[in-house]
Amino acid sequence: MQSGEKKTAVRVDTASGLRAGLKAAREEMSVAERARADASIAGRLRAWVDHWLVRRMAAGHDRHVLAAFWPIGAEPDLRALLAGWSDRTGLLLALPIVEQRAAPLAFRQWTPGTTMLAGDFGIPEPQHQVTLLPDLVLVPLLGFTDDGDRIGYGGGFYDRTLAALRDRGHAATAVGVAYACSRLAPGMHNPEAHDVRLHAVVHEKGWVPAEP
Repeated sequence: MQSGEKKTAVRVDTASGLRAGLKAAREEMSVAERARADASIAGRLRAWVDHWLVRRMAAGHDRHVLAAFWPIGAEPDLRALLAGWSDRTGLLLALPIVEQRAAPLAFRQWTPGTTMLAGDFGIPEPQHQVTLLPDLVLVPLLGFTDDGDRIGYGGGFYDRTLAALRDRGHAATAVGVAYACSRLAPGMHNPEAHDVRLHAVVHEKGWVPAEP
């Protein structure tokens, strides 16, 4: 942990209480703080994805699918970064859609001109007809540990999705995206058997466990 950085230490007795505390910590950030954090996260991701693409091209891949997320509430906003990535040759962008509850997410292609309409849970979804299989998934979250374990919103969508990709032999790299205030102190979260650990989490102050 970098000097001056604090981990969230909200006293809670239930999972719902923990999620409420994490949401509150995120919402306490000012507009200016969030804008600075978004810029820092975008810079870290931009540099890392550049290296990720080089590694994939060296391995013989000529098409690369990056699945991101549309920000809701006080989540990090990566839309400007996505717009910049849309011009990269060979890089296809996708956003998640809920086809049915209690099932894995699907990912539809997205470009800056794609129409977005509210889907299940009111989250904007691309109205593109092409569904893509992601090689890299940027995952939203409420809280994260130093080991890369994630606390989401309780629906289990990303755990099911990442497990389904792995089970079909397409184990996508999963990178969580968060603010540093969502970093949990040791002992605050014990993952369950169905939870899928992320390869890494990026926040405005760095990576945990390490840059993948």
